[in-house]
Amino acid sequence: MRNQEIYLKQTVILEPLAYNWYAWSFLISPITAAAFIKNSFMKLLNSFADEPEFHTMMASDPALLGGPICDLPIEAVANVKNLLRNIELNCTTLLKLNAAVINFNNYLLQVAKGYSLEGLYADLPEELRGCVELVYDINCQPGIRFFEPIIYDKYYNTDFQSIALKNLTTDRREFILSSPRFENENEIHLPIAFHDKRIDAIFNAQTTPIKFDDLINLLEVPEKKIPKLQQLIEPATNRVAQECQQDKNYQGEGIRVRYINHACVLLQTRGMNILLDPIISHHQVSDLDRYTLSDMPDVIDYALITHNHQDHLVIETLLALRQKIKRVVVSTHASGSIVDPSLKLVLEAIGMNEVIVLDKFEKINLPDGQIISIPSLGEHGDLNIQSKTAYVIQLLGKKFLFAADSNNLDQVLYDNIFSHVGKVDTLFIGMECKGAPVSWVYEPLFNKPLPREFNQSRRLSGSDYARAWPIVERSGAKEVYVYAMGMEPWLTHIMALNYNDSSPQIIESNKLVQKCFSEGIRSERLFGKKEWIYH
Repeated sequence: MRNQEIYLKQTVILEPLAYNWYAWSFLISPITAAAFIKNSFMKLLNSFADEPEFHTMMASDPALLGGPICDLPIEAVANVKNLLRNIELNCTTLLKLNAAVINFNNYLLQVAKGYSLEGLYADLPEELRGCVELVYDINCQPGIRFFEPIIYDKYYNTDFQSIALKNLTTDRREFILSSPRFENENEIHLPIAFHDKRIDAIFNAQTTPIKFDDLINLLEVPEKKIPKLQQLIEPATNRVAQECQQDKNYQGEGIRVRYINHACVLLQTRGMNILLDPIISHHQVSDLDRYTLSDMPDVIDYALITHNHQDHLVIETLLALRQKIKRVVVSTHASGSIVDPSLKLVLEAIGMNEVIVLDKFEKINLPDGQIISIPSLGEHGDLNIQSKTAYVIQLLGKKFLFAADSNNLDQVLYDNIFSHVGKVDTLFIGMECKGAPVSWVYEPLFNKPLPREFNQSRRLSGSDYARAWPIVERSGAKEVYVYAMGMEPWLTHIMALNYNDSSPQIIESNKLVQKCFSEGIRSERLFGKKEWIYH
């Protein structure tokens, strides 16, 4: 068997792990990683260690999906306690960094009353010396501005990164923000950092045969874990010859559009492939047909990220496609802000190739068109987050607007946008109009919890019908597509959504689709997979 040529099964997934947690962007930037370890993970782990029965019982309630509940069996208590000890012993540098940020920020609020901040540099704790600037905003509120490249130089450590390989026979996975991952008899964890090119070799092994012994040596699999790895492979002779997949590399006339799932859309011409917010299903047999990684073209010229949420910047998918993606495009960020870390630094840290940063209304010229970054409001709880954008893409004379989770808080803005970029032919928009409170994602980054009334009023919301329809009107779109908003069953581990016909998001998006039809505009709420071609 060891000298036999094998494939990694196509149902095998690779989960990137940081500190034993499913890795997303806030676990890459050291400042945000430190905050999540201390203010989220350790609290959840301690709670589970104290009351495992409570967590196990609550995790079985679909209504609580996405809440602060560890979805673990009671037997996991020993693993949880061991992880807590490892964090306390091995993450002391990050824990001290988080304490320094919180304590000095509170100190600033007490002593900085509008007078010069120059004398306060001498009071900076060692963890922040040479890494920050002390600033006022125009309302004389003091704050800390981080020099992120220096923070990475001093605190970024790939020793806490690993990968989990598992054969997934169902779409169900534990919710990523509240449940750590532990190795079991059905999966294998390996200490491989995200930038490591061996990750590319793992994905290659799903489509190109490799000797089992060579795979073992490449991944440096310990002898005791080889039986687990053996469960994830199949002899090359067992692989049924696959149908020609030239269809994934579009060579036709015009533009082919493939809706992948959630907010992920692939635009293809004969010479260009553009992928929006890559999040793509693993291989799975189910009643709902889907596109998978094997349906992606051999070359992705541009991967566009609209904003820094775990369902739009998906490290798992980006690593799976890293060999194919030539360039990743992101928006500028609020430099030095803890709530808005640099996406360029995050993507470079995980080994992506070229990363392009666009400011609003900046553009990339293409042979057959252009990509323009435009403003996107809302969906971030009123935090000063600038790394959110929408994209206007023009190809072969046809213009698309990908508005993602934009919330139309100021209709005049769209008058100005379309005056600047012109009308569009096709609009894609999400309508998560009753989002979670701002604390759901950002609470670990706050110095202190928001009062409940503030938290409930500041939601991570997109547009409802009343706000989405003016975008349609002002855009001049002849087609309007509403994203599925994470309803695909293979996305529950990231989205934690459970909509039904009475959910506001469904009611409001139905209103928009019906209004579009009444106005002669083609419209649909997308779900699963869809393909169409503009000749």
